[in-house]
Amino acid sequence: MALWYIKNFGKEKAICLLRSGIITYNESVGTVNSPYGGYHETLTLFWVWVIDNFVKRNTEAPFRELVSTFLKSAYSSRELPLKFYTKAKLFSIEARAVWVDQDLHDLDFLSIRNFGKEKTSVDPSPKPRGR
Repeated sequence: MALWYIKNFGKEKAICLLRSGIITYNESVGTVNSPYGGYHETLTLFWVWVIDNFVKRNTEAPFRELVSTFLKSAYSSRELPLKFYTKAKLFSIEARAVWVDQDLHDLDFLSIRNFGKEKTSVDPSPKPRGR
């Protein structure tokens, strides 16, 4: 869903839609959004950062191919946030409530491509823009 929102609405609007959608969904299934569970701001913004970077580097790919490639790549690894955050920091009350900066490594999109899964065939380097 995040990939579709980002591709169709851009990063800032996608953040608003995702934030409200996750909170509303949690409430609809009985999950309490609290300091200890439910919505997690840092994880939401982290995944938006990852997906936004992926989309920007693959602007020409048809949507289905974009989704498929993303899901097969290291960029979709559930463990990816732990490359940048310790568990203590990522799962803190503060990180659940607001964005917190990473405490292991700086956010570097290009360093992700070899993390956790086989190399993706997508070129993560920026594409030259036509004139």
